[in-house]
Amino acid sequence: PTLNHNILIKAPQFWKYLGFFFSLYLDFSFHVTCYTNKALTFLRSARMMGTSTWGLSPNLLTALVYTAIAHSIWSYGYQLWYHHNGFGVKKLVEKCQLIQNVANRWIMGAF
Repeated sequence: PTLNHNILIKAPQFWKYLGFFFSLYLDFSFHVTCYTNKALTFLRSARMMGTSTWGLSPNLLTALVYTAIAHSIWSYGYQLWYHHNGFGVKKLVEKCQLIQNVANRWIMGAF
């Protein structure tokens, strides 16, 4: 907290810089949560682009849409927070695995 003309300025709990969400502890859980939520929202809305009778076919085109858009959303900043056998990484990887599971069910046509 900084005192500026008798006004107390509190530090934010999270801040965004170059698309990365940082917390006071630099644990990246908020960053991963934000981007996995964006990817889940995209996947849920992309499922409405087609059904079993019309629209996107549940094979090559859906895999291409996932690879081009959803994968690039949730994996943004992956190199920054992922460390093999790193502390607290397992919880973050499990959030990303959820996206993979939803996408695989969508691509395979398993509703």
